[in-house]
Amino acid sequence: MARPTPKDLETKAVLDAAATALRAGKPIPAADRAAVADAIDLVLSPKGMPLIGRLQTLRDEDASTTNVAIRMPIDLREHLKKQAAAAHATLSDDAADALTAFIDGKFAPVKQQRAPRAAAGTSAAKSGNLNVTPPADLVERALHASEDRIQELGWMPRPSNIITAYLIDKYGRPDDTSTE
Repeated sequence: MARPTPKDLETKAVLDAAATALRAGKPIPAADRAAVADAIDLVLSPKGMPLIGRLQTLRDEDASTTNVAIRMPIDLREHLKKQAAAAHATLSDDAADALTAFIDGKFAPVKQQRAPRAAAGTSAAKSGNLNVTPPADLVERALHASEDRIQELGWMPRPSNIITAYLIDKYGRPDDTSTE
C-alpha cells in the first residue's frame, strides 16, 4: 500500500487538532475553520478512502493485529454492527477494549448459554462470523489472564467469549428494546 503524502499528513494533523479541540470543548479558531472544512470535505469525497488507506500505513508496525472470528447468529452480528456504527465505534476497537478490561480485571464475562438449535431454514438457524482485529499481544495476554482466572470465573473464556460478552453488555441483543 502507498505511503502517505505530505498533503495526507497535513490533512491528518488538521483533523487531529480539530478533534482534540472539540473533545476538550474548545471552539475551532476562526483562522483554522476553512482548513478543517477542507479536510472534512476531502475525507468525505471519493478521495477519502484512499487517503484513509494511506494513513493506515502509519500504524505502529509493532502493534500487529490478528483476526478473531466469532461465530454467532447473524441477527446478533448485524445488530452489533448497527449499534457500533450508530455509536461511531468500530467493533475491532471495542474488542481491544474488551480484552484490555478483562486483562486489567475490570470485566468478567458471563458464560453465554448456547441457544437451542433452531429449525432449519429459519432466520434463527443462520449464523456467521463476526471478524474483529484486536492487537495480537492483547489476544495473547487475554489467554494468559484466562488461565489465571479460571478459579475466579468458574470457566476459562477464550478471547472470542470475552469479546462477545463485552459487545452484548455494551450494545445489547437484537431483542433488547432498551438499546434500539
